[in-house]
Amino acid sequence: VADTGEFLFEKNAQQQRGMASTTKIMTSLLAVEESDPNRVITATEAMVRVEGTSIGLQAGDKITLRNLIYGMLLESGNDAANALAVHVAGSIEAFTALMNKEAKRLGCVDTNFVNAGGLHDNNHYTSAYDMYLIFNECLKHDEFAETIRHSSYKATYTDAGGETVYATYTTTNQYFLDAYDYPESVRVLGGKTGTTNEAGSCLILYDVDKKENGYISVILGASGSEELYSEMN
Repeated sequence: VADTGEFLFEKNAQQQRGMASTTKIMTSLLAVEESDPNRVITATEAMVRVEGTSIGLQAGDKITLRNLIYGMLLESGNDAANALAVHVAGSIEAFTALMNKEAKRLGCVDTNFVNAGGLHDNNHYTSAYDMYLIFNECLKHDEFAETIRHSSYKATYTDAGGETVYATYTTTNQYFLDAYDYPESVRVLGGKTGTTNEAGSCLILYDVDKKENGYISVILGASGSEELYSEMN
């Protein structure tokens, strides 16, 4: 239960597991805590040179922090995550130190971050309970809570030559894409997915019942989308 921290159900909630792109929840938390959403960031090679999912940033692009957060939380762009990390702390290494400091402040004891986007590393892990603590803190920030409610978002920014770039970021949340239906007794307001071969399929959601009571639901390590959304239901 979001407001009280009461468990309605738990299984292996303190077990350390890979978290994949649910990592980006902590990245967004530090970004909204540390910087103005309207701040314009100029992308560098260090920001955009990253493996995995991407929103297509190029060095020299000028883009607001808000657009980066949308691109990171909806499209799950690792380049957006790197850009936010380098902007906030100057380097990925310095940012992960901030991530781990913040995790400890929130009471996480089974979590360690080594990157901002969720790429696999044996030393990059969390637990379902720790992820709840981080996500619950994120929900206190209107910028985060508003972002995860979107199924898509249209962004504009300028490239290195001053030309306008138009981009649409689409959520990876399969409930919002109508690939799966959630139970009629609840309404999903948003969340974050994550998938790697090693971490499996992960999902954290904020949902409300018919009385608008809020709940946070976390699954780490499902074998695939079918199991993930079936177990979440």
